[in-house]
Amino acid sequence: MFVVTLLACLEPARLDAGEAVVSVLQDGSMELVVGGRTTFATAGPIEGRDFEEGVESALGIWRFSREGYASTPYDRTVGREDGALVLEAPGSRTADLRVEAVPGGTRITLTPDQAHTSLAVPVRCDGTFHGFGAQMHVTDQKGEPPFDLFVSEQGIGRTGGLYFFTGDRHTSYFPMPWYIDARGFGVLFHTDHRTHVDLCSTDADVAWIEPVAGEPLAFTVFHGPT
Repeated sequence: MFVVTLLACLEPARLDAGEAVVSVLQDGSMELVVGGRTTFATAGPIEGRDFEEGVESALGIWRFSREGYASTPYDRTVGREDGALVLEAPGSRTADLRVEAVPGGTRITLTPDQAHTSLAVPVRCDGTFHGFGAQMHVTDQKGEPPFDLFVSEQGIGRTGGLYFFTGDRHTSYFPMPWYIDARGFGVLFHTDHRTHVDLCSTDADVAWIEPVAGEPLAFTVFHGPT
């Protein structure tokens, strides 16, 4: 009986959505498998982040800073409720994870029991990250210095420096929290708020995508050709 119970505890928790299966592994990481093909996958658990944010602006260009930073990783599956997986973080905070089949893809939603300043998704870096709206220098943003997705004046030039006067590589009139992986799928984050991204730059194994929204996290993985 002990062995059977132990093996059951080691099996990934899963949610089905049509032809897709979302599995949450023992370390809190997540995989989406469609027709036997692994598409979107994370390098670890989704994190709630809480901090005091500082904002500076001049001439239509903005910059942001953080103080009092705290991270809450939802790294354990503790049960099921009303069709959702219940995830738990240290300190007994919980979040509901739901999946839904939508035309062409799978929508994934995480709703914490208490709001965070942001929710950050640690995507694996074994793919590519083409997109994020109107970007001026490269199409694959993997390895680019961390940047924010929000509508901004362009500034004069693209070299950085005086933040309120000179643009940088990612000041954009048309940003979008959406990317395409060259392996054949795409991911769209559903938010009207600024999104901070760190695409395998600070950590070569993790691409952080972080809507700074204080609301449930929702994104759709479009499966692409199978």
